[in-house]
Amino acid sequence: MDKSILDSCKYNQCRANVLPLLHNMHKIISSGNDLNQILKVVMQIMETHMRVIRGMILLFDREIGQIRVFQAIGLTEQEQAQGVYALGEGITGRVVETGQHVVVPRISEEKEFLNRAYKRAIGEDSELSFICVPMNRGEKVLGAISAERVYDNPVFLQQDIELLEIISGMIAQEVELFLMENRSKSYQERERYRPDNIIGTSRPMMQAYSMVKKLAQAETTVMLLGESGVGKELFAGAIHYASARADQPFVCFNCGALPESLV
Repeated sequence: MDKSILDSCKYNQCRANVLPLLHNMHKIISSGNDLNQILKVVMQIMETHMRVIRGMILLFDREIGQIRVFQAIGLTEQEQAQGVYALGEGITGRVVETGQHVVVPRISEEKEFLNRAYKRAIGEDSELSFICVPMNRGEKVLGAISAERVYDNPVFLQQDIELLEIISGMIAQEVELFLMENRSKSYQERERYRPDNIIGTSRPMMQAYSMVKKLAQAETTVMLLGESGVGKELFAGAIHYASARADQPFVCFNCGALPESLV
């Protein structure tokens, strides 16, 4: 047996121990489970078998050119929300842009490391390594998987790269389908809430259309008032999809169905 494999098993990092989980992930993918369930298994492998302290699965939205954290371990929801990168920005952006993995043996020695999702203090986690591998589907890069773990030696880092590349290849098709479905839903939502779809040519309606354009450019809270059925949701959607937040979800609630204590 290869000496590096023997050494890794000696230090309780034998990657052969991951085979049952990889087999389980294969069964989950084959059974048609949703992407969230599949990625939970990926997170389990990273945390339990790779001793990852912080890990992220990031997806690339080609329409807006942004790479966002989709699922993570070791990060709060707020920190995950901060994990947004432009193509080519920092190590993560470079990995998605080039389709090539990057390894940083010690984060503290890498100037290109942005610390965007997790704001670490000076000297904190100075012995951590960072690995980032792309999720490739043919010639397309769909996103990336990144991991921070305590630095051991180059042999273990190389094994982690190989393992993450295997995982990346296994989930790439499901990620691609998810992104395609999201793009389709986003397009349908945008089309539904286009101002052109709101019927009316009277002077008050023309003034309302003009107001939609102005409000969409403003950083302010908007309250729409009117009787049931007059089109408040259509105008709210038109404002949202004409604004800088158009790439974020547009969520509607029926306040009449909520308990009074929550309103």
